[in-house]
Amino acid sequence: MSLIKKEKCEKCGKSVRFPIVYGGGFWGKDKGRILLCSDCYNKLKHPEKANILLETSATYWGGHMKYPLSGLLGGIGEFGDIRIVEKEITFVSSRKKWVISMPMGRVLWDKVLVSTEKDIGYEQKMSGMAFFATGLPMTTYSQQATYFTIPYKDKNNVIQSPKFQVKKAKELSEILYHQISKAKKAEKPKEDEENPLEILKVRFAKGQISKKEFEEMKKELA
Repeated sequence: MSLIKKEKCEKCGKSVRFPIVYGGGFWGKDKGRILLCSDCYNKLKHPEKANILLETSATYWGGHMKYPLSGLLGGIGEFGDIRIVEKEITFVSSRKKWVISMPMGRVLWDKVLVSTEKDIGYEQKMSGMAFFATGLPMTTYSQQATYFTIPYKDKNNVIQSPKFQVKKAKELSEILYHQISKAKKAEKPKEDEENPLEILKVRFAKGQISKKEFEEMKKELA
């Protein structure tokens, strides 16, 4: 049991063990001081980052035709950072300085995949350490990791399916779930518009057909 009392962020309501004091000088809340979680503090302290939904370190594991993996053991993952804003998901490579930009409107949300697989990076690291220590390759080290595959159409309408392993997996899952739900809701009205019965109801509501015609057509569609 933790002896450290959790406080609530006064902006988003999230419970935190070590809140950050923002504003108001030293003398308390009555002087304008508020307690914030690190995310809310950073948004207030750095307004230019206020529209960032998520920023986290990530490893790219292939899936984009322009950026194939290279190296031993099935390729070495490319380290970098993922940043998500309202209209785009971006991965920036830390070593090679290339960028994968995935506009929200071009992501194929029904094909986004979250999977639990063998942690390739961990296995490569542990095997490498064992090789340097003993001179023998060892691949007995294994653990599981969460991977995110985010298919999208690039500017040439070619479908790319980059795969990532991220530090803040839970936060990324929540954002992707929200975006998938949003996309599904946007599709529903289109499906209704193409439904003959829905079209019939709209025509009847607009007075374009009589009640008798509506009932007769409804029977035919049943």
